[in-house]
Amino acid sequence: MPEDKTYTATIDRIEDGIAVLLLEDRGETVDELHIHNLERIPSAGRHGGAILQVTVEEGNIVDMVYNAETEQNRRKRVQERFDNLSKRPPDTDSETN
Repeated sequence: MPEDKTYTATIDRIEDGIAVLLLEDRGETVDELHIHNLERIPSAGRHGGAILQVTVEEGNIVDMVYNAETEQNRRKRVQERFDNLSKRPPDTDSETN
């Protein structure tokens, strides 16, 4: 059971009408919660990869807010990493001539 506090949460996936939230504390995944009623999630955040601020008390989510800005920043960083990894390394043969 997660501690009573506010976490950054990522919707890892939604399967069979159940959302799996990964709770983060200081950038580390510390727990996961399952939301069986998707209506509890803010409508703009009902998709995989959505970032939410969730407040947990006694193991239950008492507040949940969609954080579009954080989600957008994370998606941008991931895309930049992917773009950097997909770049072709320089041709070493042409550099030695």
